[in-house]
Amino acid sequence: MATAKSSQQSKDNASVEKTSMFRRMVQKLKKGSTEDDLEVGTKNKIKTSQRGSTEPSLRDGKKERVLKKSRELKVACWNVRTMQDREESDRPQRRSALVARELAKLDIDIAAISEVRFADQGSLTEHGAGYTLYWSGKGKDERRQSGVGFMIENSIANKLQNLPVGHSDRLMSLRLPLQDNQFATLISVYAPTLQADPGTKEVFYSELRSLLASVNEADKILVLGDFNARVGRDNEVWPGVLGRHGVGNCNDNGRLLLELCAERGLSITNTLFQQKARFKTTWRHPRSKHWHLLDYILVRQRDISDVLHTRVMPSADCFIDHRLVRAKLRLSIKPPVKRKGPQMKRVQVDRLLGLREEFQSKLDVRLNSNKGQWQKEDPESQWKQLKAALQETAAEVAGYSSRKNRDWFDENDPAIDALLQTKRSCHQRTLSKPDDPAAKVAYREACSTLQRKLREMQNNWWVNMAEKTQHFADIGNVRAFYEALRAIYGPTHRIQAPLRSADGSQLLTDKPAILHRWSEHYGNLFGDRRQVQEESIMRIPQHEVRVELDNTPTQEEVKTAISKLKCHKAPGVDGIPAEVYKVGGDALLERLTGLFATCWEQGVVPQDLRDAVIVSLYKNKGEKSDCSNYRGVTLLSIAGKILARVVLDRLIPTIAEENLPESQCGFRAKRGTTDMIFVLRQIQEKCREQNMGLYAAFIDLTKAFDTVSRDGLWKILSRLGCPPKLLAILQQLHEGQKGQVKHSGDLSEPFPIDNGVKQGCVLAPTLFAIFFSMMLREAKEDLTEGIYIRFRTDGSIFNLRRLLARTKTLEELILDLLFADDCALLAHTEEALQTVVNHFAEACKAFGLTISLKKTEVMYQKPPRGTYTPPQISIDGQSLNAVEHFTYLGSVISNDATVTKDVDSRLGKACSSFGRLQKRVWKNHSLRLSTKIQVYRAVVITTLLYGAETWVLYRKQVRLLERFHQRCLRCIMGIKWQDYVTNIEVLERANLPSMEALLLSKQLRWAGHLSRMEDSRMPKAVFYSELCQGKRDRGAPRKRYKDQLKRQLSSAGIPVKEWENIANDRNAWRAATKRGAESFETARRESAAEKRSHRKAAAAQSAPTQGFTCPACSRVCGSRIGLHSHRRACRGGQPSQ
Repeated sequence: MATAKSSQQSKDNASVEKTSMFRRMVQKLKKGSTEDDLEVGTKNKIKTSQRGSTEPSLRDGKKERVLKKSRELKVACWNVRTMQDREESDRPQRRSALVARELAKLDIDIAAISEVRFADQGSLTEHGAGYTLYWSGKGKDERRQSGVGFMIENSIANKLQNLPVGHSDRLMSLRLPLQDNQFATLISVYAPTLQADPGTKEVFYSELRSLLASVNEADKILVLGDFNARVGRDNEVWPGVLGRHGVGNCNDNGRLLLELCAERGLSITNTLFQQKARFKTTWRHPRSKHWHLLDYILVRQRDISDVLHTRVMPSADCFIDHRLVRAKLRLSIKPPVKRKGPQMKRVQVDRLLGLREEFQSKLDVRLNSNKGQWQKEDPESQWKQLKAALQETAAEVAGYSSRKNRDWFDENDPAIDALLQTKRSCHQRTLSKPDDPAAKVAYREACSTLQRKLREMQNNWWVNMAEKTQHFADIGNVRAFYEALRAIYGPTHRIQAPLRSADGSQLLTDKPAILHRWSEHYGNLFGDRRQVQEESIMRIPQHEVRVELDNTPTQEEVKTAISKLKCHKAPGVDGIPAEVYKVGGDALLERLTGLFATCWEQGVVPQDLRDAVIVSLYKNKGEKSDCSNYRGVTLLSIAGKILARVVLDRLIPTIAEENLPESQCGFRAKRGTTDMIFVLRQIQEKCREQNMGLYAAFIDLTKAFDTVSRDGLWKILSRLGCPPKLLAILQQLHEGQKGQVKHSGDLSEPFPIDNGVKQGCVLAPTLFAIFFSMMLREAKEDLTEGIYIRFRTDGSIFNLRRLLARTKTLEELILDLLFADDCALLAHTEEALQTVVNHFAEACKAFGLTISLKKTEVMYQKPPRGTYTPPQISIDGQSLNAVEHFTYLGSVISNDATVTKDVDSRLGKACSSFGRLQKRVWKNHSLRLSTKIQVYRAVVITTLLYGAETWVLYRKQVRLLERFHQRCLRCIMGIKWQDYVTNIEVLERANLPSMEALLLSKQLRWAGHLSRMEDSRMPKAVFYSELCQGKRDRGAPRKRYKDQLKRQLSSAGIPVKEWENIANDRNAWRAATKRGAESFETARRESAAEKRSHRKAAAAQSAPTQGFTCPACSRVCGSRIGLHSHRRACRGGQPSQ
């Protein structure tokens, strides 16, 4: 008993001691808290010395606050109800901007935001208000009623070393570096409501406990957010957790929170300070109208001396039902490390194009000032002087571009700020005089005026954007047209995710570590210098050296190379865009040609022309924390691209075209993905027609472009006749290359790139194709397996008897279908395909390439009367995955030789494309219908009909496509089924043809293209061929491509026997197909109208002859059930009341 008393007494003493400590702290902070009772407008102007700067803090993005050692850190938590913009809501749009402006007025540094409701994880920058939102939510396909995030002031967000980490849709953490090598871990929370399932609450608090346990013991902790809990004011029961100034009573959720705080040694700072009730409560119950405290800021009990004040800010108003809680902390953020090297600036290229003459004249003066001395310099010095002249002249004439605020909210920044200030002033008067009815009326009027004006501004902006979009569409400016479309989407949601370390054991969140991880990833990828077996190289026949390719580049070649540059592309390390070279004039052309001539003679290329800046883009599949799920986009110097183009224009017509196989269609003139898709579908069709099986292996190479052996490539080019000077320039453009990774505006340390072709360079596809072709030549040596076809192109495609003349037909082996590194290997039997795959795998090893066994798949198409057995194909003892359909070059190839799966796939992609433009284009009443239709045809129809040239369609599939077409058009024009508008009228209003007419036009144009191909082209040979093996069954075969073509020619009014002669003239064929499609559409509409009139006439004639008479009122009903229904309401002939 005595022991129990002693224990209780010690507890009481501890409680008294902690209570007295709280009292002393409150007394100490009372004076400091008086300024918080002032109005917001006054508070932002006083005590600037506490900020560490005499200048006011600006949040308009024009100035950044200087982070001084003595400045206070202001944090907040706020439930914003949602950040999503919805048309049906009574709240103004661009809520992220409105929330950011309220935080800016209160000078908040970091705010924990609850109920964000955005999908997945990402970031959104509001440049106008000066904040960046980082969020974590549920997936796109899940219902989102939660979501948490941090809204961080841009001067802090831009220099954060650690990215916020989303743990779930209710928890997100941020590790903030402080002065004196300290850190603070901030946790944004949104707890389940009181009515939530107990299991949900248990999971939340379990996850929060785990997160708190993972925080470094030395870190300061701040937990901020909406806990949906009332903790009450019983500080004696919860000493150290609650202060003496709590609110209300405790509920079940509050007890869970108090238990957590007691376990983890946390204190609820909202209860530490004495203040008015309205500065404590955050949410008013909608029915009882009572105010409660639900949002809290928690700190470690040992760190409560860092908290200067915590209070509710009633002045923060953003059309939501929660008040903002703000805490002032005696903490100082660590000054960020300055970025290394000069930051790249962007030249205003649009302005430069309009000042061409001024730019040329000033550039001429700079270039001619040291012309004599320049010619004596080495290439590196020549380039540095030329680069300086271009940069200085471009900056002087056009200047550098700043960020463009294209959103309606940003463009009306001053007016919106004035409206918000008026509303805020009225709100302040309402808070100071709650019983004044005039103040309430003025506040309601201010809110109404704000919403009305915002809608007017938004509407005016949309009208202006619609006029611009329409203007660009009218004049045919495609680039500006789609730039205007992109502008209407508003601020971009960027993917923001941490990365895993190389061994996968650690999640990296700080920027330096992420940047180092990217550098490590690309360094390992490009640093593995691979070799090609010497025996394989020596088996390549030595070609005669093309000495003429060693001639010094001429001005005409350089001029042609400049004309082929694409505008509006990101520049390389020098920051000089392509437009500068296009407007440079004769003086620049002469100087650039001189530079290239010096490089050619000395065999040296300036370092800037080799180096690369790499930007990583997510592939939209796989884990975002895995570096291998990103695609590296390389930014190269434009001058280096011009030199590479000069080399390429010499390489393609000679060495490349002489050695590339016909089956390679990647990055070659007059070839595309449709060629290989068509060939594969035709082989499937002919195998089915002639009762032959088809085995296909779709090979995937791991990082094919990045793993090309450079040493082997130079030796191969030498064997193919590449002269020494041209080869030296190729080597100089690659060897000694260094790369830097750009991430969040920072550049990594340079690392060597020793392997692979130069990604982003115009030479890369051709060099890879040459290397890959030599590897295939090695693989196909002594191979006789494959698909043998017999063809003849001098007869009609519809006359099969022409192939019986064996003396006039040719045979060809089709073994591989290539598009860059996409490779499909074909054979009739499983054993033959295994042999082909074995040869291919051995050749890959000899040339240093790696096959991805996980992504390589095999498909088997059985003969019509055969039995399906999954193919057993292996590489190095590992079986390859057998599939029934495979997405090849964007089209779904099925093992039943139909296009059903592909049509379904295209419909899904087109639906997704249509849905993304739903709010911004189709439902935008400011855009003209013609503009919407143009967008629909350019974006949605193009997506839907990709690869449709190769389809063999049945009526059912055409109806599916037609139904989608009609549904989209009715949605765009706002036509409902109750309006009784026919499909023909819908097409007439949209001024569009039917889907069947679009398909007819597309496939006829492709048929004409096939007919005009050279006889050596694989698509034409396959089109006019049959298999050397196999036998047709008796009777009519299943619908073939040629059958469909014959029917389409008849429908278009084109003579079947003369179509190939007409197709030889491209213009005549296009005119014929256009006329044919129009006549087909006219006939189709007339037929539909006639059928409709017949149906109406038949319906009118088939009126019911038998009637059912009501005995009470003598009304005649058409059916017995109708009479039954009538009698229930009949009043015996009396009129109803």
